Formats: sequence, C-alpha cells, structure tokens
Amino acid sequence: MMALYWRDAGGGGKGQVIDASIVESCFSMLESTLPEFDKCGVVRKPSGTGLANVAPSNIYETSDGAYMVIAANIDPMFRRLCQAMGQPGLAEDPRFVSHVARGHNMATLDDIIGEWTRTLSKEELFSVLDANGVVCGPIYSIADIAADPHFQARDMILRRSDPRFGDMAVPGIAPKLSETPGDVSWLGADRPGKDNEEVYGSILGIDTAGIKLLADEGVI
Repeated sequence: MMALYWRDAGGGGKGQVIDASIVESCFSMLESTLPEFDKCGVVRKPSGTGLANVAPSNIYETSDGAYMVIAANIDPMFRRLCQAMGQPGLAEDPRFVSHVARGHNMATLDDIIGEWTRTLSKEELFSVLDANGVVCGPIYSIADIAADPHFQARDMILRRSDPRFGDMAVPGIAPKLSETPGDVSWLGADRPGKDNEEVYGSILGIDTAGIKLLADEGVI
C-alpha cells in the first residue's frame, strides 16, 4: 500500500521496491533493548516466559494442567487481579504497590499468583479474570485450535484428501481476500519425483535421455 501511495502521490506513476527483512522486522519489536544497552550497558538475558521488570505478566498453570497468560502490570488492573484472587491487600503490600516495586519482586509475585491459579480449572480461571476485567488468555494446544469455533468460522481448519493419508486437516489460507480468495487445491505429489518429467521435460526442455541420465547419476 505504501508503494502504491508513493506511485500515485509523489512518484509520478513510478512504483518502488519493498525491501522487507524478517530479521529487521523482529529487531524492531525488541522494545527498549537497544537503548538499554547503548545508554546503560544492560545486556538482557533470557527471562523465561515473563518480561523483565514487568509484573505480573506471565504464564500461570491451572488445576487441570492448562496454562493462562495473565497481564496485569498496570496499577488499576493489578488491583482488579488482587480482587479476583480474594486478596485485595496485595495491592497495598509495599512489595507490589507500584509498577517498579512489582518489577523488583516479580518472582515472589509470580509464586503467589501461581499458587492461586493452580486451584482453578482453565475455564474457572478465565471466568473469574474476565469478570474482573483482567487481561488474560489461554495458551492453546493444537487440539484447542482445531476445536475453536473462531478458527473454524474463518476457514482456517480445512479438510482435504491425500492419496496416502486420506482425509486430513490442513491449515487454511491467510490473508483472506474478498475478490480472489485462496484455496488449497492439492496437498502435493504422493511420491518424490512424480513431476520430474513435466518439470524437467516440458518446462526446462530436457529430453527423456537427459532426464534418465540425471536420475542415474543421482542428481534427481
């Protein structure tokens, strides 16, 4: 869209190249990691499932072995979490009374929250947190994804037939296009090299003898 805008707005009808790097895209999401290093010499280390000095914002286990993300690091939401836990006094505890204090005591706070979450099932925990306005979300397994009505309604769980494996579920197409929607028309050849004759012969122009020579030499 940026390239098209440039063409129409200032490029005189000429487009531009979009140079996109996966590494650079990830690098731009590192928050304050670079300024911390440049100005303070801080080199962040692996911090597990939490965020350094941001608490509570972690993954917590439930009584039925599931996991729930709880992100309640801002003061008003932390107070709501304490209310949901039945421990409103935690919000006034000097160790947890502010964002900075919670960051310094995040391991202790995670232990307290984890002890509580392990008394509730995934459904019970979500219900309590949602009712109290606490940001949370379950960690999905692939079984959860396959059963989720949202994924099904968005046609992200497709069923297709494979010559070897029969009927099977495969991921749907993203993004969704209104006028030219994509589809999965086939799941690939049923054996390696099945399309060699078409690819090397019809497309690349190699004759039958040449294809046989490549096969005999182990090239294809």
